[in-house]
Parts: sequence; C-alpha cells; structure tokens
Amino acid sequence: MVRKRSNVCINIDSSQDCDSVESEDIFGSEDIFDSEDNHSCASHGIDHSHDGDHERIKRAAYKEVLKDFADIKILKRKLALSLSREETKSISVKPSKDAFTRFSVSTFSSVVESLTPENRKVIEDFGFGSLLQFDRCFVPSKFVKWVARHVNYRSANIVFNGKVISLTKESVHLVLGLPLSNKCFPSDPSLGKSIVLSKFAKQSIPPVTFFSKKLIDHEVLSDEEVFICFIMVAMNSFLCSNLSLTPSPKYFGIFEDIGNAKDLDWCGFVLDWLLDGVKSFNKAKHSDGGVLPGCLYYLAVLYLDYVDFGARQVPLSVPRISVWKGSMIRDYADFDSKSPGCYGYHPLLDISRTCFSKLVLDLMKLVADTIATGDENIKEDSSQHVNAATQLQNSPNVKYPVLVCSITS
Repeated sequence: MVRKRSNVCINIDSSQDCDSVESEDIFGSEDIFDSEDNHSCASHGIDHSHDGDHERIKRAAYKEVLKDFADIKILKRKLALSLSREETKSISVKPSKDAFTRFSVSTFSSVVESLTPENRKVIEDFGFGSLLQFDRCFVPSKFVKWVARHVNYRSANIVFNGKVISLTKESVHLVLGLPLSNKCFPSDPSLGKSIVLSKFAKQSIPPVTFFSKKLIDHEVLSDEEVFICFIMVAMNSFLCSNLSLTPSPKYFGIFEDIGNAKDLDWCGFVLDWLLDGVKSFNKAKHSDGGVLPGCLYYLAVLYLDYVDFGARQVPLSVPRISVWKGSMIRDYADFDSKSPGCYGYHPLLDISRTCFSKLVLDLMKLVADTIATGDENIKEDSSQHVNAATQLQNSPNVKYPVLVCSITS
C-alpha cells in the first residue's frame, strides 16, 4: 500500500514566501513523516525495523536539504539588500553639469583661450570674431530652465508677469554678434560632411574633442581647418548644444562654401535650434534634470537684459557677449532669485529701456557712423554722447527727443 504524506512546497522565488516559511516549520514537517510512518506501521502491524538504516539515511539527506535551503534564503536576503543599496545610490548621485545638455562653458572657453593670435585673426576674417569675446560666463541650469519654462515656443516669446520678451533673429545677433541674413543653411548636409571628412582623413565624424584638441594643442592647420575646428566646438558646446558628443550633421551644409559661410542666416538657425529644444523640454515629463538643448547663454542674457536691476543695470553695449562675462549671469540670477529654483523678484523693463530698443540701436549706429569719419574731436564727443544716451536710457522718465538731441547736437 502506498503511504500518503503531507506536501510541503518551498518557493525560493519569492522573498515573501521565504520569510513566511521558517526553518522550525520545515523541521517540524519531519515529525509529520515520523508520525505517519508510525501510524501506518501500527495499523498494519508491519515491522520495519530492518529498514532503520535506510530511514536514517533519508532523514540525514532531508536535513541537508533544509540546510541548503537556509543558505539560499540567507544569500537571497543579502542580494536583495545589495540591490536596494545600489538603487538608492544611483538615485542619490547628483548629475554632472552636462547631464541636461552638452552646453559647456569650460569646453568652449578652453578653445577660445587657447587660440593663437594667428588663429584668432582667421576666425575674425571668417566673420565670427564676436564669439572670441566669450569669457567663461557660467549659466546656472536651474535659472535657465526656469526661463525656458516661461517660453511659448509657438510665438517665440518669454511670457512672465504680463510682460513679453520676444526671441528673434535680431536679438540673437545683438547678443552673440553672429551673421544675420535671409539665406538659410543648406538643407542637404552631405556635401559639407564629405568636405570635412576629406580634410581630416576620416571615415565618420569624430567627437568634438577631436576638433578642440587640434586647436588647444596648436596643431599646424590651414585657415579653413582652423575655422572648421572652431565652429565644430562652438556649435556643439555653445550655439547649438545637445546631448551628443559628436557634432550634429544638421549644420554640416555650412561647409559647402566655407569662404562664404558668414553669408548664411546663423542667427535664425541658432534661434530655431533653441526653440526646438525648449519645445521638447517643456513637453517632456521630466524632473529638474530634464534635457534643454540650444544656446542657453543667449536665453539667459536676453531675459536678464529685460530685468530692472536699478543702479546695478549693466551697460547697453552690443554685442551683449562683450558685456556679460565671468560670473555675471550667475550673480544677476541670484539678485533676481525669490527662492531656490524660482526667479522673477524684480520687475521687467519696457523694451524702450533696453539695448534691444530700435531707438537705442539707431542712435548707436549713428554714433558708429560718426566715429568712422576719423575726426578725433568727433570721436571724443560721440563717446560722450553714447555715455549720456546710456544714462538717459536707464532713466524711467527719459523722453525720446532728449535722446536724439543728445546724440546729434
């Protein structure tokens, strides 16, 4: 006759089941086997004493199984604890400065500072000398993300407290000094890409560090190679930043006709790249570490130029890249801070009191044209007029006729 025994199921795949089944409970099942065996023997009058050795072997093997199970249970608990600690550690680790974008002040600044006088002249001759005025101006990520969250990418406006700050090609030009035109970048970058690969004997586009290293190490390069290396770094880490370590092929069409690259609409391209980045940033479900591509320097400077800092208002000189240097963006962002990650403490200025006012721009152009005549007396007088216009422009009660008279008298 076949003896029936109670089934004990041990599931080691579930930590909950492992914890609920204790060793004592499992060892206790040994008594069930013994009691069943004894009951069966007694009821049938069967003497199994000759099977004693066999039963002891079975019992010893059973105890070994229990011991192995206990060891597995301990190992599983240790593994679960280790995984939990690793998960906690990964969450608590702070992202690097470049975690949300490849915008890198240090990368671009290192290249600018490493340029030889000859290389600087090459960049200026190509029409991009304004970028050489960049001076390690750090852009706080919390601040620029706060600004980005107030951007309506459809209308290309920063909207805050009932005021509107327009993001335009003209403002990009005034901030960065980039070429401004109506000629778009080539839509097909394949020819420009092949030219770059041919010049540097590459089969595929190398990371941006390849180009930056050539300038930092002062390698012997042709003028076009100097320009390509500089623009690659400028686009990837400053003007059109994203998450990639490799320059985007989207703007390689500029190298089709390198000598006339300055005739393209750089301001429009940089602005569109930023607006696309802001659109993605604001649509994504993200935490504070969200991705924000584009020229964050431009976005930060544009907003701060509209903030009324009173006596701390910065000069109205253009391009703005010649004014906003070093720690200025960080310092002025701190001035405008309400609480950590929240800004807008000061009111916003009317455009007529900023460097983006058409009146101010026309006056500055008039002074520049006057200075170009070469008359030293006129130069001195015009310089005084610019200073006077700047002071008047910062006055809330300024009248346009007064400004015009101060410049043209």
